[in-house]
Amino acid sequence: MTQSILDNREKILALWTESAEQAASARGLTPLAFRNMIAQYLAALANPPGQGDEDRQLLLEQHLSTRLRQGFELAEILREISLLGESVAQLWANSIPAERPDPVEVHRFFARLQRDAALVSDVFTRHMLEDEQREKRFRRSIRSLADNAMLPGSPPLQERYPEILQLIMEAMGAQSATLLMADAGGQRLEVAAAVGAGEEQMHTLAQAPNLPWPPEEVPDCGHADTVREVEVSELFCQGSIKSLLCSPLGPNGVPLGLLVIGTLEKRPFSARERRCLEGLSEQLTFHLDSARILADLSTTIQELHRERGLRELFVAVLAHDLRGPLTAAKVAAHLLARADDLVPSERGQLEQTVDRNINQMDRMIQDLLDVSRLRAGQQPALPLAPCNLGRLVTEVVQEMRGLYSNPFVFRTSPEVVGLWSDQQVRRSVWNLASNAAKYGTVDAPITLEVTRTDQGARVSVHNLGPAIAEAEQKQLFLPFSRTENGQAQGWGLGLASVRACAE
Repeated sequence: MTQSILDNREKILALWTESAEQAASARGLTPLAFRNMIAQYLAALANPPGQGDEDRQLLLEQHLSTRLRQGFELAEILREISLLGESVAQLWANSIPAERPDPVEVHRFFARLQRDAALVSDVFTRHMLEDEQREKRFRRSIRSLADNAMLPGSPPLQERYPEILQLIMEAMGAQSATLLMADAGGQRLEVAAAVGAGEEQMHTLAQAPNLPWPPEEVPDCGHADTVREVEVSELFCQGSIKSLLCSPLGPNGVPLGLLVIGTLEKRPFSARERRCLEGLSEQLTFHLDSARILADLSTTIQELHRERGLRELFVAVLAHDLRGPLTAAKVAAHLLARADDLVPSERGQLEQTVDRNINQMDRMIQDLLDVSRLRAGQQPALPLAPCNLGRLVTEVVQEMRGLYSNPFVFRTSPEVVGLWSDQQVRRSVWNLASNAAKYGTVDAPITLEVTRTDQGARVSVHNLGPAIAEAEQKQLFLPFSRTENGQAQGWGLGLASVRACAE
């Protein structure tokens, strides 16, 4: 038998290659590389009993290790061995009887093939168990990194992305790993981190047209059939990474991004590799979602602290700001109670004082109510009726002249009339004018102007003084927002109500 195999080695090799390549093509595999060891393996199979067994076992284990790295399944590896037996059997069947080996030797040959197949299965099982333990070890390491990122004072999870990707790359036996995260709208991917070979190449991956994104294309994140290979474009192939496997990330079907691994060789990925990436993706999804929830909770806590601070500030300012007009109205009311001691002009002044201070308190309370409605997602009430805007602003200017020392200048186009809310517009103009007096240069003129425009009408208030910083301008019309030079004046509600009315 030994001589028969050695004499016909090239024929056996040709038969095996033809059958093996057909099987590989049917599975979408690249040309096989078993030929580089078949001569040694055939010779070992033909050896007398007990001779060369260790060499044959070593050859098989080396071949199995190579095939596993290339992503082959056990059935594919066993098929290669069985094809070898079929090739030898075909050669002997086509030989003349005199050239055929003894039946005992034939039986011994195929018995060795069966034992070798059993050996491959056993080694493969042990390898899979080791793989499983290895995967568990990497998952523990990833969990440890993510848990540490949750501790107070530790770097956030985003800064740990490269370390996590390094572990995933090693767990997968890949040469690169990339994390793509969705933007706020969930429609565009951005590279959050990339490690390994071809890092610069992988940073362009977000622009690849064949990624399974946007989210509609991956409705069930983390499901096994969503782990898929990505065809590497011709332009992308110019880099070092030749094959890509990706898995969507996202809890409960809500996509967060993609996890992509790459290899330096062009090859398909096995079901084992897909399952491994699926498991790692599920774990990474859990940690990403936990970090997102923690960030949301931190933001909520900060908002609650801010809200509590605003409430405390509101109570303090409320007590301060209402005390002034309330005291003035109370004193004037007491004096009015002694009407017998007052001359008519004094009585009129006291009545105006009571009326003015009560109106001021009413405006403050209305501002507070309007802002409370805004914070609750409601709009202030705007009862519309015919309104002469010039006359309304004239009345506000007259009131301002009684409260502030600044000279007030008023200009208006004739008969600017429309359907407006008299009360809300009046309060808005009053807020703007009082802010101009409080925060502008003392005794500098304040100009109010009403003009007709193509779209409607415009009321403008202009004062003189230091310009408001650009950063503060962005916050000026938000509730409880005040400029640095005006922190002790008002609640920061007036301009918020002005904005609500205008909108």
